[in-house]
Amino acid sequence: MNRLFRNLLGTKKYSVNCSSPSRICGRLMGQFPEAVFNVSVTGEYSFVFSCLCSVSKKAETFLDGFDCEMKLLGVYGTPLYLNFVRQRPGLLIGLILTILFAVYRNNTIWDIEVSGNKKIGDSEIINTLSELDFAVGKTYSKEKISSVCNKFIILDDRFTRIAINMSGNVAFAEVTERTKKKTVEPPVSESGILSAYDCIIERPEVFCGTSLVEKGQAVEKGTLLISPVEKGADGNEYISGAKGKIYAKTVERFAVYIPYETRKVIYEKDSCKKHILSFLGTNARIPTFFNNTPERYLCNVTAKKLRLSENIILPFKLKSIEKIPYNTENRLISRDEAEDVAYQKMYRKLSRDLGECEVLSTAFEIEENEKYITLYCTAECIRDVAMGNEQ
Repeated sequence: MNRLFRNLLGTKKYSVNCSSPSRICGRLMGQFPEAVFNVSVTGEYSFVFSCLCSVSKKAETFLDGFDCEMKLLGVYGTPLYLNFVRQRPGLLIGLILTILFAVYRNNTIWDIEVSGNKKIGDSEIINTLSELDFAVGKTYSKEKISSVCNKFIILDDRFTRIAINMSGNVAFAEVTERTKKKTVEPPVSESGILSAYDCIIERPEVFCGTSLVEKGQAVEKGTLLISPVEKGADGNEYISGAKGKIYAKTVERFAVYIPYETRKVIYEKDSCKKHILSFLGTNARIPTFFNNTPERYLCNVTAKKLRLSENIILPFKLKSIEKIPYNTENRLISRDEAEDVAYQKMYRKLSRDLGECEVLSTAFEIEENEKYITLYCTAECIRDVAMGNEQ
């Protein structure tokens, strides 16, 4: 540590010619006990010493009083390096550029590898990520990756999940494609099909019965959409049943509530294992060979209560249960942290509830008070509103 301190302050090394080097060395070290070091007599009329740059002038003045001849052998430490760099500005500029390049390189994406996709090509996924400003040559951060993963699901509804992990400067994107549900034919209703939402009709698809609505018509929840009565070729009406899908524009509102005070679970490092013996019978006994003693699994009270005897083998089963003890603590999160959590939950909720719909637009609104924030989302989408066909 002392050597490091000297290198930071800088040192100078001198060669001194004098009549009595031993006596002058002692006087010099007594005058500057902390600043002079590595003093050694090299001849009958000479000695060498090193001192801190801060006291070099004082040491020279002190030795001039003894009629000594001094010669500077060298300068070492930080001052030498600074002087070296000051005389070579190109080296300083190159060092600064190297540091900036290293910082830029450590936070830049150089390649993106995609896995988990079966039907959708890598290029389509990479293009979608580039729309979210996550591409080769772009910088990244932990917060940016989390935001990109949340927005990716909303932007491209062909996926249900994406996870991005960084290994050096390579981004590994693991995706899960949305599997199409089996097409289920809507059931035939003998009493007609009603609307499950307040909506505006976009596209009626009637398989059986008579449609009572048309495109652009506004209907309320519970309105009859498809009548089971149908006219025949002879002009007479008969009941054929109602069957079909009615696609309409709906406006739905979602809410997510996030309190500022949250409870965090803290797991302990060591897990706890518990062994349980399940006997196949009321008078079962444990074999005691190979150190398989009752005390290995049971407490002393239980062992005595069972009155276990040796060399008797009956069926039993050993169960091992591993538990990780944990504690909980309450912690306060900031308003920005609560907003990030609210948006993450809202994106998951929209992906779950509107996964089978065509989302036209979304509008977000935040209300906050002293204890919590509430994130509202008004979504305009097109879905099948026929009661009984809703997702």
